[in-house]
Amino acid sequence: MIILLIILIFAGAIYLDRRRKKRIMEQGTPEQKAKLLAAEKRSQDLKQTLTENKEKKAISKQEKFNDKFKCPKCGSHEIQPLGVHKKGFSLGKAVVGGALTNGIGTIAGFAGKKTKKTDFVCMNCGKQFKM
Repeated sequence: MIILLIILIFAGAIYLDRRRKKRIMEQGTPEQKAKLLAAEKRSQDLKQTLTENKEKKAISKQEKFNDKFKCPKCGSHEIQPLGVHKKGFSLGKAVVGGALTNGIGTIAGFAGKKTKKTDFVCMNCGKQFKM
């Protein structure tokens, strides 16, 4: 109910603002018309600047993405993920696990954890690499 009230208030404010602008353009003095036109021009310029900045940021993000995901050998962007890289057997974990559980804990050495790296292959030159 409160949200509906807020929406109605904003809609009313927009309606009144449009009526005021229309009245100024029809009956206002030349100075009032000039001020209104200048304010609308500034508003349009600001919207244009914001749109251009958003586009530049989107292009910048895409360029960063393209620079990050490329083959280190040939520089191609045609790469495919193979899978998440896992660490293998850990002798340290096996020794600690064995000492704590009288030998059966040596299986803990196989408890490899996932890393944040992913294996990739370049579709252009065939090089396999991790990122």
